[in-house]
Amino acid sequence: TRVGEGAGVVYLGNWGATGYTTGYFRFQVPITIPSGATIDSANLKFWGVDHDYWISSHALVLSADLSGNAVQPNGTEDFPGGVTQHSLATTTVRWPSSGGLTWNEGVWNTTPSLSAIVQEIVDTQGGLAAGSYIQFWVQGEDPGADSEAGAEDLSAGGGHPTNLTVTWH
Repeated sequence: TRVGEGAGVVYLGNWGATGYTTGYFRFQVPITIPSGATIDSANLKFWGVDHDYWISSHALVLSADLSGNAVQPNGTEDFPGGVTQHSLATTTVRWPSSGGLTWNEGVWNTTPSLSAIVQEIVDTQGGLAAGSYIQFWVQGEDPGADSEAGAEDLSAGGGHPTNLTVTWH
């Protein structure tokens, strides 16, 4: 995660000739999602607050830890591709599914469905227990592009933390 020009901003995208600007978003599961559950919908919502050179032809890619209780990273060495590496679900979601992403500031930006990612976690981990954590990773699609979208970080205290909604049966 790169905290840029203003505190309380999580930047997502790419920076540098070969760099990703990766953000992670960790959520505590409030009630058990049992083994065998079918995930009907899953989305993240980000409050847009900034952008650095973001153009609407760029896209983001979302993945998640393949874990029944994701461990919080302690530093960049814990990011996917880092020294300790988190084991990720094989399913990823491109945002948007085709074309480029228009990042809007001062409003919510909602991902496409993340149901397939959450379904893979539930299926391979025997469900998700209440109190466990699910963790999503967001980065740019093109490491050669200097472009980042800025979302409000929970530490900003602005009342718009990133949120996750999951429904299942």
